Amino acid sequence: DTICSDEPSVKFSISNLENALNYEWDIPNGATFENNTDKNDSVIYVSFANFDVNSTETISVIADNGCEGQSIELEKDIEIRAQPILNLTTANDVQELCYNSDLSEIVYELSGGAVASEIDIQWATDGADWDSPAPEGFESSLSKTSTTLKIA
Repeated sequence: DTICSDEPSVKFSISNLENALNYEWDIPNGATFENNTDKNDSVIYVSFANFDVNSTETISVIADNGCEGQSIELEKDIEIRAQPILNLTTANDVQELCYNSDLSEIVYELSGGAVASEIDIQWATDGADWDSPAPEGFESSLSKTSTTLKIA
């Protein structure tokens, strides 16, 4: 299953398991129990808001009926997709241009959940999209193997 880190809380439970009385959930480091649930509840809600990079993790639970040796452990692999983060790496992204002057290069580094092969650039002004890849007179470069965006 794929989970976005900005989901407020994700529900986990066990179905088709009869006579279980006790539960012990193990969630990934950085995840937190939500909605007043904890590791001993039959149904839990978990937040992954602290994840700032994409990650593959495992959630597990041990359920038993109160008798020694009568327990079952279940595991579920999950893919956590972190929010992409856009970081300005040059001095300024706002520039005043005069006729025949050059635009200083503006460079952003994408991190967090940014996956280079899935990044696209969409230009817009005043809420309206341009049809071309960049406004006339501007160039942008973005490699599908790099998470750096350069505007010049």
